[in-house]
Amino acid sequence: MKSLQKTLDLLELTVLQSGVPLTPSRTAETLGLNLVTCSRILGELADRGYLERVSLREGYRTGPMIQSLALREDPYRRLALASAGPVAELAEFLRMPVNCCTLSGSGRIMLALQGGSPGFIPWKRFLFREDMTTTATGRLLLASMNDRLCRKFLAGLKTDLTVPALRPLRESGRIDFFCDGIRQMGRLIRVAGFPAVAIGFGVTGSVVPEEAAERADRTAEAIVSALTENHRAC
Repeated sequence: MKSLQKTLDLLELTVLQSGVPLTPSRTAETLGLNLVTCSRILGELADRGYLERVSLREGYRTGPMIQSLALREDPYRRLALASAGPVAELAEFLRMPVNCCTLSGSGRIMLALQGGSPGFIPWKRFLFREDMTTTATGRLLLASMNDRLCRKFLAGLKTDLTVPALRPLRESGRIDFFCDGIRQMGRLIRVAGFPAVAIGFGVTGSVVPEEAAERADRTAEAIVSALTENHRAC
């Protein structure tokens, strides 16, 4: 199991570089791995096409297998494709980053993120767990669970948030709250045949909250419409 965890950590780290090669020594140092073990795993992943060796000096970057896997149809790919356009339009209106997340076994994973300044890096990791109770998407996704699962998830976090406090979000599918002085808003999106997803964003003083809420509703409706149409076509 530890070997599998090392392999997944290494693969995720390489993907997060967005095409910039990583040397075995830097990879080993970043992940706290033995250099020999790290080099062996890199070589095996390259043999399977998940990575490719650029050169001895530059190291490895993501290989064609990553893209090949991403092209396969599944509910998460459809969610990402359906949300990309509407999320980009909302980010342009807000002049703020907007993200679309789904729930994994132990946290939330971003399927799409739009907005931000030039050179903006979408995220520096794949799995987000510690901020589940302090973000709009995190709270909405917690609310999408049934009470038993939600209670179990909250037990693993340092939080005062309770299941009863999340139930209204489950019913309305909307959230609007302040955290660390930032107004956060979001929408929960549920379509039969697809995992629940949530969009979330911050609202600055230059944007009227009521207008942001209306735009968020329209964004959610556009995503639902795209998923429903695509689902019928399949």
